[in-house]
Amino acid sequence: MEIRLANNLFSNINTSNVDPLSQEQAIQTPVNMQELIDLLDKYNIDTKKWGLNTSKGIEDLYRECELGIVKFSLVDSPNYFSPLIKNIVSNLCSQKVYEKINNFICLLFRISNKTLIRNVMVVKIYVNKFLKGRKYCLVEKCQYFIDTPEQLIHANELYKAYKNRSLKFDDPIFDSFRFRVRQKQPNLNKKVRAGFAIPAIANEALITDLGIPDNIIERITFHPGSSSNSLSPNGLSFPGLASSYTFFPYTVSLLNYTTPPILMEFSETMITVYEWVEVS
Repeated sequence: MEIRLANNLFSNINTSNVDPLSQEQAIQTPVNMQELIDLLDKYNIDTKKWGLNTSKGIEDLYRECELGIVKFSLVDSPNYFSPLIKNIVSNLCSQKVYEKINNFICLLFRISNKTLIRNVMVVKIYVNKFLKGRKYCLVEKCQYFIDTPEQLIHANELYKAYKNRSLKFDDPIFDSFRFRVRQKQPNLNKKVRAGFAIPAIANEALITDLGIPDNIIERITFHPGSSSNSLSPNGLSFPGLASSYTFFPYTVSLLNYTTPPILMEFSETMITVYEWVEVS
């Protein structure tokens, strides 16, 4: 039976049981930039290198806060002094007294005994197409960062050229952007925003963002048993900030889809480039 991509597809999926946060761990999401800066400073997150080379800027993290993409939590983190203090006082006082002494030492030396975690839910979409008896998968090739108003103007020009099928991928204008290679990830990663159902995120990624016609989507399958969590202690996007990801995998099959070898996705902060790779 042909299954079409629709907003109400898999509408009965309940994601509450895979939320990585518990009520005890969760902390309030910052509601303005200063609150975010204070939160990062409180837990000794160094942002000096953010927005350089292949990393994102603090503005990108705040945008995640605004869109309801990110939730923050705290976990216990051992420090250099903890084992030493525990060894000295373990035979002299109770656990409660030890914890008070340890917290005082951490405060005195500006050492946090908690680790701040950025928690994000991600729809991971594997897209395959079949053309003339051959199978291809869509892979993420690279990303271009939009850091300045001038680059945003350039990005809008590239977007118009892309929509008109007149974009040249060797255009020197690409050289003006910071970029990072994505090691040919065979999937689209779309972060789940507050108020959006997971199927709607998949719908938006394929039809709205990439412009894939819905009438050539032969099959879309959600794999609830394959949902997984991943913890990155020092992520590429925000160095020094630990990130926890919960993935919801989809596979999508397309039939007889002739398309340019490159697909592009444009946002206010980034251009993402995808390409089709033949699967043997």
